[in-house]
Amino acid sequence: MKKMLIMFLVIIFLFIDTNLFADKIEIVLWHAYRGKEKAALEKVRDNFNKTHSNIQVKFLQVPFDALADKITAAVPRGKGPDLFIFAQDRIGDWVEKGILEPIGIWVNEEMRKQFMPIALNALTYEDALYGLPTALKCLALIYNKKFIKKPPETTDELIELAKKFTVPSKNQFGLVYENGLTYYNACWFYGFGGGIFDKNVNPIIDSPGNVKALKFIYALLRKYKVMPEEITSSLVTTLFNTNKAAMVLSGPWFLAEIQDNIDYGVALLPVIKETNQRAKPFLTVEGIMMSALSKHKKEAFEVMKFFTSKDSAIIMATEGRQPVANLLAYKDPRVANDPYIPVFKKQAEMSVPMPNFPEMRMVWTPFDIAIGKVLNNSATPEEALKEANEKVKKDIELYRQ
Repeated sequence: MKKMLIMFLVIIFLFIDTNLFADKIEIVLWHAYRGKEKAALEKVRDNFNKTHSNIQVKFLQVPFDALADKITAAVPRGKGPDLFIFAQDRIGDWVEKGILEPIGIWVNEEMRKQFMPIALNALTYEDALYGLPTALKCLALIYNKKFIKKPPETTDELIELAKKFTVPSKNQFGLVYENGLTYYNACWFYGFGGGIFDKNVNPIIDSPGNVKALKFIYALLRKYKVMPEEITSSLVTTLFNTNKAAMVLSGPWFLAEIQDNIDYGVALLPVIKETNQRAKPFLTVEGIMMSALSKHKKEAFEVMKFFTSKDSAIIMATEGRQPVANLLAYKDPRVANDPYIPVFKKQAEMSVPMPNFPEMRMVWTPFDIAIGKVLNNSATPEEALKEANEKVKKDIELYRQ
């Protein structure tokens, strides 16, 4: 009897040893968040680790400018993470390189209904889903309430207000944004009826709509003179924080840079008089994506689900100040009544998802150069955009060979 009891206890001990003390599966996630976004993401991670005994999440923070290249270099060599957070614009390139794992087999219809359709579409490439959306990022109009009591509804109102509060002798301007960059001007290009590609992914940079938009961008600087000559991101922040900029075009990331003493508001971009269409900025959708080389894909997807759930999205919205993609989060009063986040969500719904196919990478530099030539009076919009279109067209042809 005593021997049987000892054997029974040994069996119990062995069972406990192999199950309760087994090694936990570690899921490594790379991200580039800073400040409040980073703190909120870490809180979500801590919540996951506390509630999951067999899976633990470990972070590696990578500078934003280095993250894409680090993913591209590390994953194919088996040195990358299981998961990473990034925007959709690199998806096509990463799919072609075998870096991303499609996740559609794990995402049922009920899960899909949690997210904004535009966000899921942005993370889809060639009919396959490659991530669960976390945050929506697009431009909106951010205005200083010291100057602006009612934000402009149309471009005519925008120009009049900008002119009213521009005083060059005081280094004060009515409208400030990085007007030399394609990303920040996309709202005008699409709003005037232009764009980047046609439905067959052929460049249309020299389209009539883009020409009209570039003339409008030129007029803001040269005709109406409502902005400074050379504009950098740091200058935008400095001018706004010193009450020297009445309005800026920027995204939710800019809110973290605004000093506490500045009373500001966020509004939708204005309706363009010529087209009667609201300005349409690029929409970037940040999502959690899975490495094709992850050794723990089932567990990695559990992490993805948790990090994009309603409760996690509420944390990212209220504490990380992110316009989140999970629709259920907006039913929470803390999110629904926020003065800024629902505005960015509404603007996101009227935005254009940034193309996620590889050809988009060939657009930025030629388009930026074209804008610069026009603003510097070294080319007309027609000439500059035609040159840019030919350059992008040739680069795409070489890529497709």
